[in-house]
Amino acid sequence: KTIVDNNEDKTAPNITNDTVSGLAVDTSGAKDVVYVGWYEAHPKIKSGPGSQPEAMVAASVDGGATFASPTDVDPFSKITLNVNGDTHTLVMYFPVLAAGDGVVEVVGYPIEIDSTPPQQLLAARSTDQGKTWTVSAISVPAKQVYWPVVMWSPKGGPQGTFLTAYQAGPGQQQGEASILFQRSTDGGQT
Repeated sequence: KTIVDNNEDKTAPNITNDTVSGLAVDTSGAKDVVYVGWYEAHPKIKSGPGSQPEAMVAASVDGGATFASPTDVDPFSKITLNVNGDTHTLVMYFPVLAAGDGVVEVVGYPIEIDSTPPQQLLAARSTDQGKTWTVSAISVPAKQVYWPVVMWSPKGGPQGTFLTAYQAGPGQQQGEASILFQRSTDGGQT
């Protein structure tokens, strides 16, 4: 089943669907809700300020038989970072997903901006099957924040537990970073 066609060389500017990064299934309802996440790239456009990255999520409310049009999570971000006097809205690379109890949580590391001060891991939460998102920064600020994973368990709290592990560390370079862990027992709100 094709969720979205590869658009490379079909539209301007060129858009490519790059790297499926997440698959999650919410089994709490009468039918499974399936979520697929990927990063949509814009070749020839620099990452960081002025770029047009898109952390995409497509949802199926019928167990994967059909999918709604994908949603770009990034425009919902209100998280900003000041870099050399310029304010930039942070957006995420490679969204990883977990779902349960009517909530889908997307976690991704922020796109690195040249000369970036420490950043935080980004998390997006949706309670309407991926139509709208609330984005928050959830980690300790670090120079390098990479490779998050996220899971959901029906245990641990009244709305289950979202668990996130990632690589990061204040002032540390990739390869020297700590492995960090966070948990939320309120449906991913904190």
